[in-house]
Amino acid sequence: MAAGRQIMLMLALAASVALGVVGAMWSWTPNYSLLYGNLGGKDATEVMSALQQSGISFRVDDSSGAVLVPSSRVDEARIKLAAAGLPKSSSSGYEILNETPGFGTSRFLEQARFQRAREVELGRSIATMNNIASARVHLASPPRSAFIRGGNRGSASVVVKLHPGRRMEEGQAWTIAHLIAAAMPGMEVGDIRVINDKGHLLNAPGSDDALAPNNQELAYRQRVEKSYLKKISDILNPFVGLDGFRAQVALDMDFTRSERTRESFNPDLPAVESRQVVEQRDGGGAIAGVPGALSNQPPGAGAAPEQAGGAEASESTAASKNFRREEIVNHRLDRTISHTRAAAGLVRRVSVAVVLDDQKITADGGKVERKAWSEEELQRVVGLVQDAIGFDASRGDSINVINNRFIQPPVAEPLPDIPIWKQPWVWDLGKQISGVIFVLFLVFGVLRPMMRNLSTRATTSVAVVGDDATGTGEPGAEGGAPAAGGVQALPGPGGGRQTLDAAKAAVSEDPKRAASVVKTWVSEGG
Repeated sequence: MAAGRQIMLMLALAASVALGVVGAMWSWTPNYSLLYGNLGGKDATEVMSALQQSGISFRVDDSSGAVLVPSSRVDEARIKLAAAGLPKSSSSGYEILNETPGFGTSRFLEQARFQRAREVELGRSIATMNNIASARVHLASPPRSAFIRGGNRGSASVVVKLHPGRRMEEGQAWTIAHLIAAAMPGMEVGDIRVINDKGHLLNAPGSDDALAPNNQELAYRQRVEKSYLKKISDILNPFVGLDGFRAQVALDMDFTRSERTRESFNPDLPAVESRQVVEQRDGGGAIAGVPGALSNQPPGAGAAPEQAGGAEASESTAASKNFRREEIVNHRLDRTISHTRAAAGLVRRVSVAVVLDDQKITADGGKVERKAWSEEELQRVVGLVQDAIGFDASRGDSINVINNRFIQPPVAEPLPDIPIWKQPWVWDLGKQISGVIFVLFLVFGVLRPMMRNLSTRATTSVAVVGDDATGTGEPGAEGGAPAAGGVQALPGPGGGRQTLDAAKAAVSEDPKRAASVVKTWVSEGG
């Protein structure tokens, strides 16, 4: 065989072996699915270390940095990582304060680190709420100044990212605002804005104060209506069935807050509160005369009468004096002061609507028949509902119970099964079977014929080396020269008897090799 052909044959053999090895490795390599994407360097390192300790193989996408694991072990890997608390947030909260500051750190940098720590901690707290995947908080805290009256309260903005397919619950944006306002001294709820990842403002300024009372009243009304509806359901479920009726309750409630003060008096029970008496008495005659020294002279000597005047004299003395008496009595009547404050949320009217489905009666043969409710039975249901809700005709309560056949809902189709060709284990099994078939094809379709051809050519030691029949000992001469391996070379064509004798001698010396030569001649077309 020529040298070039031998080299090409060896290269083909090496390529076949390499393809077989690659095919076997490919067939036994599982399909990989995404575990986590967009991980930070620290999180990715921790996740890969945890997967390695758990014995789960993984790959890292060079372009995106995503971590891939076998498709059949995605759920197992996520459960184990969640148990280990991974992946963690790459941002540091108050942990950043544990780091040793470098030499020459300024006060400004220390304040910036502390503010950054507070922002991260608030974001972590918000991310623990339902439906929220992550949150970023930005605080604007101006420096305090002694020259500004009241100071600046500061403000904050929050950007929340929701889980796929989720939405913010009612009032959750204001809950976030209250959380930040309570954590930041001096900050009020109106100074905080909450925005979702789509750029929509979730808490409009001033809407909290305006809608808060209405929302509370609506929530209270709904709770009371649910309590009435539960009473109706509990009384009708035992004999109607869960799907045998539909009920709704509407309440008219008064949320007006009023206060009244009343003061009443009882005139039949007077009581003396205070008494004041004033008495005044004046002496004999009145002072008269011309002002001056003469009028201030003492009176002259008096002369006592020889006989007293008796009663007339006493009357004349009493008449010469003045007497005045005043009496003031204050009476307090019995008084009652009552302060009444009407409770908000009083039920003014209850309206109930109940629809009953036809009765389902099982016949002797097991067939289910539907029967309408009679008027007497409907009245019994009305009475039960009235007793359940505390019916009061004076306030205008109304109950309406009717019978109507329900439309049977269509039978839900079963969920389609996942096609077997979409399941991960089928793809893994297909890859393994394809790899085995490919290796068998290389072994039996390429390598075996190639090795058999090489062995056949290597064992061929008899060849036609010439056509000279003179027997001089040169190649092709009579008798021929001994060939490699001690086998007599056959003379060329036209040797006659000598060629036949040489062939017989070669066959007798090595029959197997002679048979191989003949087989090669036959395969090459003789």
